[in-house]
Amino acid sequence: MNMVEYEKAIKRPFQDIKKLLIGSIIAIIPIANFIYSGYLLKAAENTMKKDNNLPEWEDWGNLFMAGIMAAIISFIYFIPAGIITIVAGTKIISALLAINKAAMSSLDSSIGSWMIVFFLVMGITFLVLPMALLRFVDKGKFSAAFAFGDILKKVFRGKYIIAWIIVGVYSIILMAILSIIPVAGTMIAAFITGITSITIFAEVYSEE
Repeated sequence: MNMVEYEKAIKRPFQDIKKLLIGSIIAIIPIANFIYSGYLLKAAENTMKKDNNLPEWEDWGNLFMAGIMAAIISFIYFIPAGIITIVAGTKIISALLAINKAAMSSLDSSIGSWMIVFFLVMGITFLVLPMALLRFVDKGKFSAAFAFGDILKKVFRGKYIIAWIIVGVYSIILMAILSIIPVAGTMIAAFITGITSITIFAEVYSEE
């Protein structure tokens, strides 16, 4: 079993400063950021093919459409968390409007439970979504992102859980450091963490 090459993944965004700058700008531009998302998927596809080079910024139409597909897949995955938010919000508003002790007592006892469920669902979504997107890239079919049996086999492995935690910690630290630089810091951090994360996840995905 191959080891995940974390060092190469961290260095990958810096292979070409021009590509890094283009990606950093596109990543925060509304609508155009779909191109950035498509570029990340292209980078993942290259990784699956054992190509660690950054993709060229070309064929922007296809990158844009791939980004749109990724956004739709992500939206669908976040629907359960959205439903929980709506239901919990409705209960809170109803209790506040009722303004009686019974309703407020019920609210106090249930809000903690709703918060636990919400964060649990969100955590699972963030855990599963990268593998779903990578399966979409691998198979080239929208439906592949919802083949839950195959996806969960990729998710519930020690190597992926460790990679997911490392990616999360790395992203938080890098964002915190570069956010000191006004505007540009966040732009650059978004591209760097995006490329590094998708590279690591794609390496884990490719392993049997």
